Amino acid sequence: MDDFTNTLNQAVMVSFSRFIQDHWQERPYGLAIITGQMCNYLGFAVATEEGLARTAHKYADLGYRYRAWEWENYDLEEKLRIWLRWANPDDGWYYEDFNTPSDLQPFLDGLCDQEHCDELLESMCVDALRVLVRGAQWRELVSPFGTIIGVTAGEDPDDFLRTSTMINEYSIVKQLWGEYRQVRELDPRIQAQQPAAGDADKPRA
Repeated sequence: MDDFTNTLNQAVMVSFSRFIQDHWQERPYGLAIITGQMCNYLGFAVATEEGLARTAHKYADLGYRYRAWEWENYDLEEKLRIWLRWANPDDGWYYEDFNTPSDLQPFLDGLCDQEHCDELLESMCVDALRVLVRGAQWRELVSPFGTIIGVTAGEDPDDFLRTSTMINEYSIVKQLWGEYRQVRELDPRIQAQQPAAGDADKPRA
């Protein structure tokens, strides 16, 4: 387990540092470690404030609207940004591979034949990242952004909330739950103006 922790955390630090350098004009607020099916993949996705703004603008163009109270003054795209902030990573996040995926592959190979390997891999990632976020290097790297880290297979937004709650420190978890609460409050009041037949709704948050 110590070998996996060290390998994953080194991969996260190096790869996320590279992302910040490559996207120096953007502010990453979320980092998701992405697990594949049957332990066949391990990568990451990054959510940025600028990417969120672009996604909210796209949803506004698609006809999504906010059902406001008569007395309410609001900015549509601001409401959409709140609503979309913790949607699944395939909605506006950057998907990336680790710099050295071959370093992680032996661990995946060792898990793939085990029963419930996906749950085991998630648990291993959570334990490793819990060590990462308490280190001085991580704190220094994310201090300008307040980036929240979690683990997800990308199918259920609550996976990120659940794992982030186990990984991050109390103040960050409290902030995250507040933001998820805002999403759920907005959920029944955001709707497509004229949804096309067969269109899927936004992933539930």
